[in-house]
Amino acid sequence: MCGRMSFAQPKPFNKAYKTNLSPRYNIAPGQALTGVRPGGALVQGQWGIRSPQGPLWVNARSETWTEKAAFQKSSLIWVAAGGWYEWDAQKIPHHFSYTPSWFWLAALETQGQIVVLTQKATPKIAAIHDRMPIAIDTHQTLPKTLEGIENLAEKDLQFYSVSAQVNKSSWEDPNCIEPYSYPEQTSLF
Repeated sequence: MCGRMSFAQPKPFNKAYKTNLSPRYNIAPGQALTGVRPGGALVQGQWGIRSPQGPLWVNARSETWTEKAAFQKSSLIWVAAGGWYEWDAQKIPHHFSYTPSWFWLAALETQGQIVVLTQKATPKIAAIHDRMPIAIDTHQTLPKTLEGIENLAEKDLQFYSVSAQVNKSSWEDPNCIEPYSYPEQTSLF
């Protein structure tokens, strides 16, 4: 899945798309995301779409989104990102990023609401979470469909634990993406 995002170095994006985005370190559901349609038009929207049952969906499975009525009028976009966060079984947050300073995440946009498309995690990521966003290099032409896309290489992936303060969506600070070491748990028995 993808529970939070970062975009710490938006300068190349700003230059390419003539925008003025500020660095973001802890983008949470309900907050603004910026993306691009395959033809190059900028898209801004709120991260999340209300499901028919009420909860906010922030991710959709790439394998099954076409079966969901809520996404029938959605269009594919590519969200600019510099990293994302996942939580492991012990509820420790981890920041994931690739060697390029920024990349594209596949997403769906419906009337200003955006959900990130996920896929089965690669072996390296599966140690933390069973799902991951679809990420592609910024040097690729933006695909119009998900067929045949080439995900960023796992060899270019880095991840590490970060401070639990990232759990607070109001904590917007460069320290959000800095490595943080947790004390080792010792057994009581």
